Amino acid sequence: MATLADIEERVIEGQSPSRVFIEHLARYEFAVRYAADRRVLDVACGSGYGSSRLRKAGAREVVGVDAAADVVEYAANRYGGDGIRFLTGDAHDPPVTGPFDLIVSFETIEHLERPQLFLQTCRELLAPNGVLLVSTPYRHDVQPDGRPINPFHRQEWRTEEFAALLRNWFGVVEMHGQALKLEKRRFQLNRRWAAPLAWLQGHRLRDPWDIYRLPGPRFGGLWRPYPAYLLAVCHP
Repeated sequence: MATLADIEERVIEGQSPSRVFIEHLARYEFAVRYAADRRVLDVACGSGYGSSRLRKAGAREVVGVDAAADVVEYAANRYGGDGIRFLTGDAHDPPVTGPFDLIVSFETIEHLERPQLFLQTCRELLAPNGVLLVSTPYRHDVQPDGRPINPFHRQEWRTEEFAALLRNWFGVVEMHGQALKLEKRRFQLNRRWAAPLAWLQGHRLRDPWDIYRLPGPRFGGLWRPYPAYLLAVCHP
């Protein structure tokens, strides 16, 4: 029998591979700094572990929304309670009433048919001094026709492309990367030299806990650094 973790990349605490879970959890830990005493909307909340983490971090109220009714039922049974609830709904038009002080939506936008409508909705639901945190995989490898390698993804972006998309709706967009990776450039130097060079600049290669402000470290043209994921902090 398929578990929730088998369906459309669902991440389940205690079931999903540890690396996958850590990547997702690291983004919520990044969000914790914005959560205290705030009303929070978690769009595409999945199994609810991240919404729960934000509530435990001091959020005044957390509302998690997901399109899959079975996932919402799981989240409500496992994590629901005082100050945290879960609803079934579309990310383009969640069944909630704003304003929210913080909206988080991690690894969602690449799945959506209408990302512009999604961002417009987030902007409308956000309080005037609110914050949107949104993440997506960095587009590195693609299929020959340009489509993402991941069959569940409709679209992926590179840093400036994603920032330009977000600036259609938000006045201030701060771009961060998660899990530094390297692509060789001029010389085919052994990658064992890359790790200490990254460490000297305060980064650990491929470490999902390393979320850093872009453009990130420099490697003198020997390697081109790029993140595994983009994470944007957006203000109205």
